[in-house]
Amino acid sequence: MQPTQPACSTPEAIPLEVVEDDETSRGTEVGRKRLLTPEIFEKIMAAIEEGARVTPACRKHGISPKTLFMRVMREPEEAKRFAEAKQIRLAKWHEEWLGEMHEHAKRSSWATAWLLERNFPELYALREFVRPVAKGSQLVGDKVPEERLREYGRLMLEFAQQS
Repeated sequence: MQPTQPACSTPEAIPLEVVEDDETSRGTEVGRKRLLTPEIFEKIMAAIEEGARVTPACRKHGISPKTLFMRVMREPEEAKRFAEAKQIRLAKWHEEWLGEMHEHAKRSSWATAWLLERNFPELYALREFVRPVAKGSQLVGDKVPEERLREYGRLMLEFAQQS
């Protein structure tokens, strides 16, 4: 006996109904709560503007520096704010170091000068000065008048006779 095969029927569309639980509400975010909120980001920026370094400022607010850098890389507006905070910090440090230089110049100005030169090379680094160097020996006899050369010769003879 051969098994009977069911007749092929065409698929029917069945309407589906979306059912929501009362416990789940629309608009809830999925995933972990963000640690770096806009308020904490601004607190970190304020700390940096006051002169704090990035890592201690992040750690004080319970954020990893990597988290801050990832956010800055992802958000262009926050990258601008971060760069602005670092510029303000650098200006504050500049003023402090200039004050230190004036205060400690009586003992040793070398340390503060080094600090300023390394952090603000466009303002305090030595500028290169290149003198043109002639290759080989350069004749000067054609540039000095003959009378002057004769005078030098006479003075050399007198000097040799005196010695």
